[in-house]
Amino acid sequence: MKFRAYKLKYQLHSGNSGKTNEPWSANTGCSQQSEDVEISCFLLSKPTTLSSSMAQTCQLKLDHYLNSQIVPDILSFLDEFEDLDWVRPQQLIHLVEMIAKQHRDSLKQRILGLVGIITSKRYVLSRQIIKLIFSCCGRIGQNDGVFVLSQIDHQLEDSITLFETTSSLQMYHQSQFLPLILYSHSHQLLHWGLINECWELLRTKLKVIVSQELRDEWEKTAQKICDLLLRHMIEGNQSELLEQVLNEGVSQLHPTDIFFNKLIDYAFKNKNVRFAELIFNYMRDKAQIQPTIVTINTLIDQYFKNNMKDKAWKVFETLKQSQIKPDNFTYTTLINGLKNNRDGLDLRLAFQLFEEYKQFNNPDQIIYNCLLDACINAGDLSKAFLLLQEMKNTKSIQLDEITYNTLIKGCGRKKKLNEAIQLFEEMKSLGIKPNRISFNSLLDSCVKCNRMNIAWRYFEEMRKQYGIFPDNFTYSILVNGIKTNHSNRDELLRAITLLEQIQETGQFKPDEILYNSLIDACVKFNEIQKALQLFKEMKQKQIEPSSVTYGILIKAYGKMNDLNGAFSTFQEMKNKNVQINDVTYGCLVDACVRNDRLDRGLWIIEEMKRDKIQVNTVLYTTIIKGFCKLNQTDEAMKYFTMMKQDSKTYPNLITYNSLLDGLVKNNQMNEADRLFHELLKTSIKPDLITFSTLLKGYCKKGNMKKVNEAVSEMIRSQTMPDESLLQLIIDCCLHQQHYDVGVQIYDQFCHHIPQSTQLLTQALRLHALDNELRQALPLLDRLLSLMQDRNLQTQQIEQCINQCLNSKLDEQSLSVLSRIVCVALDMDMNIYPLEALIIPENSELLELLNRSNRWPCNQLQKILPELDFETQQICKAYIKKNIKNDMKEPLNEQFGKVFMNCTNNENKENMKKPRNEMYKSNKRKAN
Repeated sequence: MKFRAYKLKYQLHSGNSGKTNEPWSANTGCSQQSEDVEISCFLLSKPTTLSSSMAQTCQLKLDHYLNSQIVPDILSFLDEFEDLDWVRPQQLIHLVEMIAKQHRDSLKQRILGLVGIITSKRYVLSRQIIKLIFSCCGRIGQNDGVFVLSQIDHQLEDSITLFETTSSLQMYHQSQFLPLILYSHSHQLLHWGLINECWELLRTKLKVIVSQELRDEWEKTAQKICDLLLRHMIEGNQSELLEQVLNEGVSQLHPTDIFFNKLIDYAFKNKNVRFAELIFNYMRDKAQIQPTIVTINTLIDQYFKNNMKDKAWKVFETLKQSQIKPDNFTYTTLINGLKNNRDGLDLRLAFQLFEEYKQFNNPDQIIYNCLLDACINAGDLSKAFLLLQEMKNTKSIQLDEITYNTLIKGCGRKKKLNEAIQLFEEMKSLGIKPNRISFNSLLDSCVKCNRMNIAWRYFEEMRKQYGIFPDNFTYSILVNGIKTNHSNRDELLRAITLLEQIQETGQFKPDEILYNSLIDACVKFNEIQKALQLFKEMKQKQIEPSSVTYGILIKAYGKMNDLNGAFSTFQEMKNKNVQINDVTYGCLVDACVRNDRLDRGLWIIEEMKRDKIQVNTVLYTTIIKGFCKLNQTDEAMKYFTMMKQDSKTYPNLITYNSLLDGLVKNNQMNEADRLFHELLKTSIKPDLITFSTLLKGYCKKGNMKKVNEAVSEMIRSQTMPDESLLQLIIDCCLHQQHYDVGVQIYDQFCHHIPQSTQLLTQALRLHALDNELRQALPLLDRLLSLMQDRNLQTQQIEQCINQCLNSKLDEQSLSVLSRIVCVALDMDMNIYPLEALIIPENSELLELLNRSNRWPCNQLQKILPELDFETQQICKAYIKKNIKNDMKEPLNEQFGKVFMNCTNNENKENMKKPRNEMYKSNKRKAN
């Protein structure tokens, strides 16, 4: 047996010196106040172990070197030893981490030097050290890194082989790290995108014969590498190499269905259906692994998500004919597939599947909730509530927050706020604690129903009662509510202040979407400076603005007539390489149009064409708006005609409405009429804006024939007018004295819109002038109620009541109108002619006399003979008491009569005059 000796020098430090010398440093000189001690150590085919005191001294020295961070000195120090069994693992980890931070030029040499030292000294490796060594190679770079990886791989494997072949070293089980070395090497190659090199490495390693106890771990590692390889090939669409890995690699590794299921799912999610089917066919036909229900469910789910519903149903039909039994997830997936179908949700088929599932299994709350969501997506709230009742009646089903959140969301979509609140309160009463989604769904319902006051109330409950911190969705809902509802700027500032307070807690971080909503809301309320401040704050928080953000800012600058600011923002986008899309260009062109700089807008369009950027319908529509604003409707028509020549820029409803508005404002009603009839021939359905624009023009011209035609078309297209449009039509009917037409139009639409006092009084005037007041009893009752609440404008009511008093009155209308006049007199209104109510047929006559002393005594005197004795006595007493007032009242009444007669006569004369004479007459009156 061969013995080998080596000498080790170390310093015994003098207690008085207080200094530590470094005999192993490259800069070591002669040491002062120290004594050299020579120690001989002998190695007998195994690591020589230092004494505990010597090992401790060496460890202290190594710590000192590590603190100095001079890597060459540390490596030189370690290389002086025959073995390194005294080095603590943490010290070596520290050294590897230190080398990883070295400059790239010296990193390669030093990591190879370290690996050479620890493998030649037969240092016992650990998983952490191996991982750290390979991670260092990532910093070297691809060119040199491939060589370094190969060298490290060989050195580590050689060291492990020495351990395994040396009987005294077998106890360290270093062979357990062979799979880790292979995985680390392969992973780094794939990180660099070297797929072919990684496959060659794996193919070489698979030929190596490993021990029985290592085989399982070796195959698992090889499977992981194959999985990574195949995923990279799916991403890179490398079909030939993928089949090679499957046939030569995977086939040797005994994979399970789980291995293939994950890859099939990954291929589908990368929109690579062909590879997913290729892997599935290999699994079933070559690997002889029968697909499980998980495999089938994955195929069905992903076929639906990739809009391949026919294949999904084919897989399901094949499943039903096989011995594999569909499970809960199968039917849930099918219902979800129906729910997300682009062609519309077939709710009948969803319930059919549900009934089919019931035949062999009891539905759980998951499938119930899935079907509930399908009802909501289909817009069938009634079926959703029936399903909820069925869930309540099924003892095995436990309602949860998902159930109620889904229903609250559905109520919000249908604008049924009361039902949403009722569900929310029911949820709490059942002990189901609302979560953030519950509150967000309810807040969204409040916003959709224009009830911001209720939204704020539940927002406070969310924070204070349940301690749920708002998220970005919560604030986006509130801000959008403030923006879209008739809110005021105070609510916006309240939301911003609240946001700032919660940010200070550190539990909430706003994102780009929320900032976009806030900035957009500020722009709406003309808080432009606040919007710019939020934009600045956004950048300070390192939240990168998107093209949407910049688009909103450009719109803001356009609104504040700062076109230079808009173009500066656009230039900033270019400088920062933010993607400029058609929406951005649209905002910039809109800013030009707003500021009467259509020329610059046209320049942008030409620039887009030069850069081969598609000019879309929205941009052309904005240009048309600009021409109409400048009264250049001929130019607008040229662009409109040009748009129709390309399917990509074909006019939409907004285009038609914009051009229609320009023609109406320029009194080109014939052209507007032709454009409207052209729109009716297209597949585009006119909306309320279309009809409002057209009817404004017809009413302005007093063209009742066209008004009737437009209203008839509204009824055919099931377009309901809003209050302002109905008011406009009634005004036109009043001015043109088409009272019967006005009554018909009012009766057609009055049940579909809320009515203001002004619309109510106009409708009553129509009925009165048409002598059909008996049909307006509900309106008279409503007017009486409003008057009793004093919730009206006196001038509007006076004119309405006086018109009604001049109408033909029956017994019922006479009774209601008498009470209305009493209230009007109490409010000191000028009502005439009061004689209309002083008739024997009026059942309210005595009540009138009790309520006021302003009734005309002369008229009362005339009807005395027609009254019964008791009523005569009451009337005589009234006349005797109030005869003095009768001298004052007739003057008011006579003035009122004269005024009404003059007004009516003037209206009749004006109808006969030509338009220019009417204009001159009105001008003289104004002067």
